[in-house]
Amino acid sequence: MSIRLALMLAAAPSAIVSAQTAPVSAQSAQAVMDDEEVITVSTTRLPGQVVGDIKPEIVLGGQELRAIGAGSITELLGELGPQTRSGRGRGGGPPAVLLDGKRTSGFAEIRNIPPEAIARVEILPEEVSLKYGFRADQRVINFVLRPRFQAWTGEYDIGGPTDGGRFSTELEVNLFRLRNGTRTSIEAEYQIDTMLTENERRITTPPQSRPFAIGGNVSAIIPGASIDPALPGVTVAGLPAGVTSPTLAQFGAAPVNNTDIRPFRSLLPDSRTASLNGTIAGTIGTKIGATLTGGIETTQSEGRLGLASASLTLPAGSPFSPFGQDVLINRYAPDPLGRSGNNWNSRFGTVFDGNIGKWRWNLTGNWAHAENRTRIDRGFDLTAARAQIIAGTLSPYGDAAIVGAALTDTADSNSDSASIDLLLNGSGFRLPAGPVSLSLKAQAQHFSLDTRALRAGVATSADLARTQGNFQANIDLPITSVRDNVLPALGRLTLNGNLALDTLSDFGTLITWGGGLNWEPKSGWAFIASYTTEQGAPGVGQLGDPVILTPNVRVFDFIRGETVDITRLDGGNAALRNDTRRVWKLGMNIKPFEATDLVFNANYTDNRIDDPIASFPTATAELEAAFPTRFTRDSGGRLLQIDNRPLNFAYSQRSELRWGFTLTQALKPGAAERAAVEKRFAETRAKAQEAMRTGQPLPPEIRALARNPFGFTPGQRPPGAGQGSQAAAAAPSAPSASGVPGQPPAAAAPPAGGGG
Repeated sequence: MSIRLALMLAAAPSAIVSAQTAPVSAQSAQAVMDDEEVITVSTTRLPGQVVGDIKPEIVLGGQELRAIGAGSITELLGELGPQTRSGRGRGGGPPAVLLDGKRTSGFAEIRNIPPEAIARVEILPEEVSLKYGFRADQRVINFVLRPRFQAWTGEYDIGGPTDGGRFSTELEVNLFRLRNGTRTSIEAEYQIDTMLTENERRITTPPQSRPFAIGGNVSAIIPGASIDPALPGVTVAGLPAGVTSPTLAQFGAAPVNNTDIRPFRSLLPDSRTASLNGTIAGTIGTKIGATLTGGIETTQSEGRLGLASASLTLPAGSPFSPFGQDVLINRYAPDPLGRSGNNWNSRFGTVFDGNIGKWRWNLTGNWAHAENRTRIDRGFDLTAARAQIIAGTLSPYGDAAIVGAALTDTADSNSDSASIDLLLNGSGFRLPAGPVSLSLKAQAQHFSLDTRALRAGVATSADLARTQGNFQANIDLPITSVRDNVLPALGRLTLNGNLALDTLSDFGTLITWGGGLNWEPKSGWAFIASYTTEQGAPGVGQLGDPVILTPNVRVFDFIRGETVDITRLDGGNAALRNDTRRVWKLGMNIKPFEATDLVFNANYTDNRIDDPIASFPTATAELEAAFPTRFTRDSGGRLLQIDNRPLNFAYSQRSELRWGFTLTQALKPGAAERAAVEKRFAETRAKAQEAMRTGQPLPPEIRALARNPFGFTPGQRPPGAGQGSQAAAAAPSAPSASGVPGQPPAAAAPPAGGGG
């Protein structure tokens, strides 16, 4: 359990105020009260709506978004995770994200947009993703922005687990602006997460095979035997502290040394991350939209892997030995072994979109570069020290005996990726029930991975590259239509078909195909059925990541029922095959009452993947029986090493039924709030009528009231918002600019808090 405290400072969104100085009418005032940036009188499409006839399963307005309390789109997606998760994918995939019904260069472009700038959020089923060139296993979330907004935001988070041991802090600043069709965003972030060690979580240390300690202990060559005939029954003795040449009596009187190694092993590393990102979006001329975005991020981490240990043979005839037989000096090095990482990445993206006749086009390009450096300490080379101890020229009691040349494994990788894709949406022809919707996407992308590894003194390298071409087509055929009077008793029925071809330079051609139907028997009732077959190739990293050996990884051995420290082998596996995924889906979304925002939804998916690609979840007896060569044990059966590189399993199958409901209801204003509104409008009307009768200019307070009739601050929900009929009926008519009571003014102020 963790606790997080956040302090967020935001400049109030600037308001664009009309030049009209007359008080607004009750109807116009209610428009100010309503929490909508745009009031639609009559239209066939809402601003920012997605293409196609599939309606959102969930729609959240500004009031609902503020109730969630998220500080960014990233946090908002986290809160909406259960609603945006798809049961059709291979697991862990994010939703496809749209902005104002259009594709973006990637999630990094929009992740820090303030939720206050969002007019509404639409969550749509996976079938909509096909219309935008995404895979059929991604749900779609569409963020629709307000037309005007500006804010400086700053956020400072501090937190940590309630059990202590780790401290996290994050500082983030952001400038976001929407105006005149232009979007500008600049954000900087710095985050620190301190290290969490085993002793801070009361981890139990497994028994050691030898009595190691930083202070050192003496044991016999044969485990369990006495260290000297003169000390019968003494099997372990501690090195006397502060003595350079201890005697046998001093060994017999010295207590056994013990070292708690838990402070030298980390459960979570110390991590520092800094990032800088920026986006600018607007239009080229009057018809082409353009977006440029980029960013850079760097992360440094440091973890602990325990203490290096050594058992040094001290001969009986050594000048440093008081013993009558050979013994072992068992010691820990004083400093912990470490694992450090130094990673940084940069990105650049661009989006262009426009119209050609009835076709809408979208051209997206992305480039990214990443560098990762990993250093793992394995211990020290004690070959020279052992020889000197046997020769009697080096004391085994000093630090020089256990600290030699550092043994370090390294793994470095550089990766570059570039992609460009063109998406076309439009209608080539028309059927009796309506126009046929067609989506075509062509994509080319290239990925390269250059890896270098040094493990146990052996250098390895790999230079991998993949060039991929993709073509995807999706067609929607309207079969029945109420509007066009084609079998109107059936409501609206649309059939869907899709096909995708992926050609990979290192894997051949993979095929994805599927189909489905979308049926809306009446308004507010929607049913979806679909089927997809998809072949998926292993990633370049899964094929060619550098091989890394990590020592002292603590796992539970289910066969022997004990916790052990093992060496784990990670990296790529060039023998991986592609998987094949088959998915059936049935879904429904029902709004039973037109006047109530109550929505029921349910989705059933049946998902089978042949030859799925995964690493070992844990060292179970069943896994070891199936893959015995992946587990290494010593002669006594103790687990020493696990090969954790990915491999193909036989198959995985999952059936899922998800259901739920959403109810949204605005709270009605109380009697005192309604009375205050009535009184305020009555006073306003009297003052305005008096000013017009005498020909005097309107007083300043009347002008301020025209801009903000309810006295709330920008971004604050006014009393009674969302209850338009009650507020309008309670408020008496105010004079218009022409002085005629009950008539709306020539121009009304926009909703406060929504413009910038």
